Amino acid sequence: MKLSLRNVMAAGAFVLASTAMTAAADDITAEGFTVTQNFFHEIPIAANNIRTGMGVNQKVYAFDKANAKIIEVSAEGVKTLDLDATGCNSLTCDDAGNIILKVGGFGAAGDKADHYRIYPAAGGEAVDVQLAENDGVSEFVGRSDQIGKAIGNVLGDEGGAFFVLANTTSYIRPVILANGEQNADYADYINSVLPDQAATSTSIAVPTKKTMEELLGLSDLYNEGAYYRSDANYQIQGIDEAGEAWVTDFVRPTNFNQHGWDIIYMGENEYQLVSGQRGGHWTCAWCIADKDGKILVNREVSDYTAALANGNGSMLNVRYVDENTVEVYQLYVTAAAGYAAMWTVKFPGGDEPQPAAPLYMWGNTDGLGWDPAAPAELTAENGVYTWSFPANCKPSFKIGDAKGASWDEVNAAVYNVVEGNEMAGAGTYTLAKNDFAVNNNPSNLSLPNGTWNIKVDLANLTLTVEGEANLDAPTYYFRGEVNGWGFDEAYQLIPTGETSESGEIIYKLAFPEGLVAGQFKIADQTWGDVFSNGGSISDYGTYEFFHSNSTENTKLTKELKPAYLTFYYQPEAGKSSWLKIDKTDAVEDIAVDANEAEAVYYNFQGVRVQNVVPGAYIKVVGDKASKVIVR
Repeated sequence: MKLSLRNVMAAGAFVLASTAMTAAADDITAEGFTVTQNFFHEIPIAANNIRTGMGVNQKVYAFDKANAKIIEVSAEGVKTLDLDATGCNSLTCDDAGNIILKVGGFGAAGDKADHYRIYPAAGGEAVDVQLAENDGVSEFVGRSDQIGKAIGNVLGDEGGAFFVLANTTSYIRPVILANGEQNADYADYINSVLPDQAATSTSIAVPTKKTMEELLGLSDLYNEGAYYRSDANYQIQGIDEAGEAWVTDFVRPTNFNQHGWDIIYMGENEYQLVSGQRGGHWTCAWCIADKDGKILVNREVSDYTAALANGNGSMLNVRYVDENTVEVYQLYVTAAAGYAAMWTVKFPGGDEPQPAAPLYMWGNTDGLGWDPAAPAELTAENGVYTWSFPANCKPSFKIGDAKGASWDEVNAAVYNVVEGNEMAGAGTYTLAKNDFAVNNNPSNLSLPNGTWNIKVDLANLTLTVEGEANLDAPTYYFRGEVNGWGFDEAYQLIPTGETSESGEIIYKLAFPEGLVAGQFKIADQTWGDVFSNGGSISDYGTYEFFHSNSTENTKLTKELKPAYLTFYYQPEAGKSSWLKIDKTDAVEDIAVDANEAEAVYYNFQGVRVQNVVPGAYIKVVGDKASKVIVR
């Protein structure tokens, strides 16, 4: 008879893994919008060490409070800049890419909203600015966690502007700088007064225009220069001619009412860029809505594994590409870590978005390799990345959006398959960014032997596999200490041309003179496809083998003489293979009375078990054998 070693382990683990996180998607609810994700990188920094940041020039900047440094996130990955952020508790950037920090004074105590440090986009020495006080307005002191987006160039002749709110005063302070100095012509605007609900560190104010020329062209900058979003009630407000606050005609989009906010000026229209809210806390959802609250672009939770966790900080801002295209930047921080991301959004009627950021691949087939610094690039078209594997191969590979000098750098930016990295074949799978803090050595993605094309849609975080499996038996070797871990012909496992009832392809290899003790694996020539028991074998029997990484060996603890090997290779991903070591050359290894009606149980060494206790066994009824778990 032929063995039927069926893997009947419960499939619930895969169900839980796939339902633990909703597949991310850009739900385009208005015709004509195109959304492309340019990058998405996790930032493994603990809670309360990041609050806000700002995006510009296809980079997101945030400050690491614990280390007093600036973090830069781009398509290339996450890096720490050699810029001092001591005393910083909020950050913004202008259109030129200059980084502006609000710091707690230069050598003075206190958290003051009138001290700023500017790091030039072009590099060079920092520029420190202390804003002047005006008659009747004392220097105000208090937290200001979220500086709104700055526009213009605060280090250039044309100047730049941003607006500040702090939690111990009702003042909104327009900050207008040119050539790194306060513009005296606008210093009196610190007299702007808003009601007390503006006195909070997490309210935000943004310019009502997208360029300095437009802003300074207003007839009354005092009353018309800024919108602010109250932290208390999500009202988007302005100031009337009498200096009183008024509520604009922006209607709050449903379920979007928390921190992270900007206004998009597109032609004659104004749109809201708003982050989501769930249970009073930040979430990583965001939307673009019109002034009536109609959602046009909706990114619901969640291409982030901690998407439903309570957030600790959030930032959304927009930059302009052309008259129909914007870049959306996001910083999201949970209680444990967070991420920074960028999307390109094309409004109806514009040119195509900018080319997609590179997506890299490493692997064991033609055109690939395992050098972390020299991956191949997938072909990108219309936001979808594609790769074709050679015919009749069994691919093992990684996909990531950053390369590096070490595997730590690569593994911090690779994608896993939620349903399991060993894919069964054709189908669409859900991708999730690897959480490097939890798994710093993620397993490779793999497919059965066959001919495959893959398509990766990062906007929707899906991997689609097209093609078909090939049941031709791959070439495997017994590789271990006995043969210097080589793959010579004497140790090649020979396919018998038979398969078991549960689909295993059967191989044989004879050691009539005996098999010496030592460590070994079953593997192909490239080490791309490796099987191991991961433990010790001390006698003849049938042992479960599984796909393994390069550090897991099987150890034979004594000489077995003679030794006839039968390898039951299971091509279906997620199921075990088996290795039988016997004294004879027979395929059958469990003698069963075909007329015996009752079930008989054996352990994996082929020894019959009389008293069955909870555990894993080979169950035999008649001429049928299967692997079962007794609970």
